[in-house]
Amino acid sequence: MAASKAAALPLGDSPMRSTAYQKDSFCEGSSQSDHYQKYILSIRQFDCQYFLGHDSPLRPLFMRKTPSLFLGILLCSTLLSRTGAMAQTGCETVRIEKGEGEYRACLRTEREDRARQLTDIYRMQIDHQKKAREFTYDQRRTKADILWKQADFNLERQVQDAEQQISLLRLSHGDNPGIRALEVRIDELRQHRDLQIAQKDRMMDLYNTRQNMELTYLDVQFQRYTLSVRGYSALNFDW
Repeated sequence: MAASKAAALPLGDSPMRSTAYQKDSFCEGSSQSDHYQKYILSIRQFDCQYFLGHDSPLRPLFMRKTPSLFLGILLCSTLLSRTGAMAQTGCETVRIEKGEGEYRACLRTEREDRARQLTDIYRMQIDHQKKAREFTYDQRRTKADILWKQADFNLERQVQDAEQQISLLRLSHGDNPGIRALEVRIDELRQHRDLQIAQKDRMMDLYNTRQNMELTYLDVQFQRYTLSVRGYSALNFDW
């Protein structure tokens, strides 16, 4: 019965989410070792599917032909390659020497250690994604600042040209009707500059807000993964 439960457990879901499975699997008698090996293997396969899933914020790392791709593949390979070593735990010795109660405590400690290892790996991926997002928005802010400076320089030059024309007209003609037109033009140019500065400032605020939002979303994903890998159900918020 326990073997059929282990075989029927979906690989795409975290095996820690099934408390009934945990209870049955870890309380069986002679087949305990086989169940624990299947349990560890299913966790590792879940980990890789979590990293590669369509909903994962880390999927771009694995889909692009960049060093990040090889990093992701290496992480999943490492998770799967250690299955045999994890299955040969010291907990079997603990059960023989100290009994079932200490054995279960040993298994729990191993599960907690495993959860910490997984969250450390996932945190490394999240931190990588955060740095990538920060770099992207730094580039956008730099590009926006250059664009504004070019436009502002052009408007300032037009203001200076108009002021020079006014000075020349006053020297050569005294009161000239063209002076008033140039003064109006200068006022319009300065208003144009002020409006563009306001637009640039608002765009910078938007970049900052979007960056903070995306970084916060990555933190939420990390918390969701932490809940899953520890065997707890995560809240399904609308997004």
